[in-house]
Amino acid sequence: MLNIGIGNCYPEKEVEKSFPYIDPRNKIFIENMNSKGINMKPWLYGWEEILPIEEISNKKQRMRLIQKNIQEIRNKFQQEGIQMSDQDCESETFINEELKKLDDDKKADIKKNINIIKGLKKEGENLKGINKVKVYIELNPLKVLQMGEKVSGSCLSLDGSYGGETITNAVDVNKRVVWAEHNGKILGRVLLAMNDNGKILRFQTYYTNMELDLDTVFKVFVQHLAKKCKTKTSSTGKVSTIIASDWYAGSMAA
Repeated sequence: MLNIGIGNCYPEKEVEKSFPYIDPRNKIFIENMNSKGINMKPWLYGWEEILPIEEISNKKQRMRLIQKNIQEIRNKFQQEGIQMSDQDCESETFINEELKKLDDDKKADIKKNINIIKGLKKEGENLKGINKVKVYIELNPLKVLQMGEKVSGSCLSLDGSYGGETITNAVDVNKRVVWAEHNGKILGRVLLAMNDNGKILRFQTYYTNMELDLDTVFKVFVQHLAKKCKTKTSSTGKVSTIIASDWYAGSMAA
């Protein structure tokens, strides 16, 4: 996508005059959503909020995320016809043997989850004292391409098995990357999508720190965004590709 370059995108150009918003295929999607009565301005031109955030039990949060990643590993193996018991999920020997049966891309994807689990079991950075965070839609396509680099365990990192899929999130206007930060430091991000009916889907939260309840913050942000856009949230519905040919969200919608 040569259009993603310095001088052709926001912030070098105003959103209305920059790529990818001026692409005819994106314009068709925008016009279709407008015809449904959806206010596309917050979605397209940016929405930002300062939201309260709570510290949660580090141990409780880590265990919840460990279990979530274990379930993702189980689901990915099941898609390949490999069934796992609870005991198998805890067995590094079993997982390593079953990984040998998969192709390199699927193997790398599952290893990302394994690395997340290992990281969660280590002592994390202490961020006590944070009670508010800035949450905002990323408008710069070049920064969208970094969505897997600034957080832990994402298969959308540049060296991840789906690193190239970040381009889709940068060029299709029905996908949005949202960051949470404090004093300029990224704390986490979430990927959003607008389905073909105009409802907003929220995907897995990715963190740089496990001691803050970002899931709740992103959930509230999306509810507020949906209200501003005069639409609703959803966890289902077709999300089309517009300019790109392939798309990988990284998880099921919440």
